[in-house]
Amino acid sequence: ANLESMIRGIRRLIIFKKENLRIAVIIADMLDLSSDSIKIHKKLGQYISSIDFIDSVYGIGIFMIETIDSINNKSINKTHFSDKNSFVRQFKKEIDKYDLLYLKGSRGMCLETIIKELFN
Repeated sequence: ANLESMIRGIRRLIIFKKENLRIAVIIADMLDLSSDSIKIHKKLGQYISSIDFIDSVYGIGIFMIETIDSINNKSINKTHFSDKNSFVRQFKKEIDKYDLLYLKGSRGMCLETIIKELFN
């Protein structure tokens, strides 16, 4: 995962908002970004702030706190989780309020385990 791939994926979600679907974006740390990691994670949050078709953003990982803290759009609910287990425990209670889930993060974050936990 990198900033460009995150933005491209999120940008494509606008087609679903035209259908009035409730969208949750679940994003995890972008790893291996060198010394610019904090700055890049903040840029992602600034981008997300500029859009109006996402209902909620859930950030997972130590760097995602930068993204979540950089989202300044009051129409977007935002929550940070330090690890996947705490995210899954909380999100299982909320999953039914969304029509569409978008998950993206670095391969090292192993997001496929979240999918197994949520849908098994």
